Amino acid sequence: MLHLLGNAVKFTFEGSVSLNISAERQAMGILRINCVVSDTGIGMSAEQIRDMFVPLYHTDKSLTDNMGSGLGLTICKALIEQMDGKISGTSVAGKGSEFSFFIECEPLLKMADTDNAEATLWQSARYSGAKILLAESSAVDQEATRQMLSELGAEVEITDNGFDVVKLFLQEDYAVILMDMRLPIINGLEATRRIRASTKHDALDVSIVAMTSSDRLEYRLIGKNAGMNAYVVNPVNTDELKRALYEQIHLKEIIRKEKQEHEEQRREKRRISMGRRVTDNLSHEQPEEAHPDYE
Repeated sequence: MLHLLGNAVKFTFEGSVSLNISAERQAMGILRINCVVSDTGIGMSAEQIRDMFVPLYHTDKSLTDNMGSGLGLTICKALIEQMDGKISGTSVAGKGSEFSFFIECEPLLKMADTDNAEATLWQSARYSGAKILLAESSAVDQEATRQMLSELGAEVEITDNGFDVVKLFLQEDYAVILMDMRLPIINGLEATRRIRASTKHDALDVSIVAMTSSDRLEYRLIGKNAGMNAYVVNPVNTDELKRALYEQIHLKEIIRKEKQEHEEQRREKRRISMGRRVTDNLSHEQPEEAHPDYE
């Protein structure tokens, strides 16, 4: 938001800059925060609007030395998408620009009230019978993670290369795939892409958790773009693994059930509405006039 405001001020030599912020409550207590930054500045052409999120892009090449690296909007877009949001912009050359974005987050009060309870849930959760595919190239990390998973009651299958990850996935159903990003033969990113592109019934639903050597933003973005759902940092610690499993197994199931209930309620409302329409139509139909009998 500060970057968008800074750009608006920078390119508005007369007129005004405005900021509008609103919030909407979504399902499961999530808050959707909407922000709109508008100005009456120099604006942009259609071509400039098209390329504005391209890294290192500058609307005016002559201003490059004084107007930054050209990465600001790219970073904004990446950060907003990390928070399940979206950013867009409109502009008219000579009249001004408007940038809007939203992010989704839990209310701070809710997070404070439920923090202890939630911690108890993910720390005490068990995964008896849950099939987990552990794809790890390091034998040491393999054994350490396998032991953690076994203590949680999970059934663990292990492979050390990306080719076998895809092969095993096509043969079995797994609750979670723990994917080393640097697997040999086929790396974790490519293995994830192949899984998502397959025709197997759970290709788009299976949870894939990246195991990386760094929690840097660019690694997380690359993993997300490939189709990964979450990430943990190697070497994996018990709490981090427990939280990831809880989010990808328990919470995912809760969300699935809520969506199913919502869909059933929607269908029931539609059925009742259609029934009322039929009843209303029948009540408004006029009885046919009796025709006299002719001999």
